Amino acid sequence: MFELQGLGELEEARAVIANFAGRISLYTDALLYPETAHLQQLLGEYLPTMPHYCFDNPVGLPYFEYTVYPPKNYPVLAWIGRIQANKNWKEFLQIGIQLLSSKPGMYLWIFQDDTLADPEEKARFDQFIAETGIASKLILYSNIPHEHMADYLSIIGDSGGLLCSTSILEGFGYAVAEAMLCRCPVLSTDSDGIRRLVIHNQTGKIYSRGNIEEAVSEALLLMNNQVFRTSVRHEAEEHVRVNLNPELYVSRFLTMYTSMLDKIAH
Repeated sequence: MFELQGLGELEEARAVIANFAGRISLYTDALLYPETAHLQQLLGEYLPTMPHYCFDNPVGLPYFEYTVYPPKNYPVLAWIGRIQANKNWKEFLQIGIQLLSSKPGMYLWIFQDDTLADPEEKARFDQFIAETGIASKLILYSNIPHEHMADYLSIIGDSGGLLCSTSILEGFGYAVAEAMLCRCPVLSTDSDGIRRLVIHNQTGKIYSRGNIEEAVSEALLLMNNQVFRTSVRHEAEEHVRVNLNPELYVSRFLTMYTSMLDKIAH
């Protein structure tokens, strides 16, 4: 089984799949990937004769859920990702800078992995921070263990803040799904993989990538309208629990497994 979760921007994903399609076909029996349009398109184009299994990832292991902590006395605007072009870190910082005009007490939290950052992007990242003078409002976290992220996401949600996902293209969007599960509201670009998660004005907010003013307006609505915010937090958590629960994934996985055994037997 060859499992694919995402490969960055579209042209990069196309190049990788085109390069590896022959070896994937030679050494594997089937493909598994989430219900994401660009992955369906590319794998259908380059590996049309292989069996395709397409269902979403599980979210919500027993230890990963919302937990109550003493609330912060300031809202948090958070971002999770690698310092790489596809994750679009600069747009997050631009949104944060604009939001600080309306929310001067706010802090920006960035969760990233120093070992996976693109060196050139990291240099641009450091330069942008220095040029804008945002460092005093920016807290960087690196290599936080996964089991602790539920705590951070719960704290962000209860702070009156939100997770901002600025990706150009996502295969699935684990960070978004996990934030929703932990009652942390999400503002996101329409990055393909998040369409199964963020339903605009129901389970979160979607803005047009590159439109900083729209993103700031949507973020302020999520932060200031408490009735709407409460509804989004509830609907988002319920959406993930119903549609991405591990039991559902296991059922689909076993169906796939049985299907593959039948194909091998015949």
